[in-house]
Amino acid sequence: MFLGEGERIQAARKRAGLTQKELAQRLGLATGTIQQYELNKRQPRTEQLREIADALGVTLGYLLGYENIQDSELILAVQNQDTQTLEKILGVQNGIPASFFSRRERRRRF
Repeated sequence: MFLGEGERIQAARKRAGLTQKELAQRLGLATGTIQQYELNKRQPRTEQLREIADALGVTLGYLLGYENIQDSELILAVQNQDTQTLEKILGVQNGIPASFFSRRERRRRF
């Protein structure tokens, strides 16, 4: 099933455990604005969409429909070097992602 921008905002908001009111407060918007975005009655400007993505912990690519939620989580975890999330997503343990990042950091120094 294809999700539009509004449905993706709603899905990411629910996944983040936020109400429309809470998201609106974080962004300095009216609750009705979030409702209209989610119902595809209004479209946020690109900069506003970036702020929504940041507030919801997803990528802009996810909200625009270029990635699925797992891809978005993986991209953010790699960018933030979040080893716990990487271990969960990849189904590995024993610090494998942490050792990858430490090797990568050692290479940068030389």
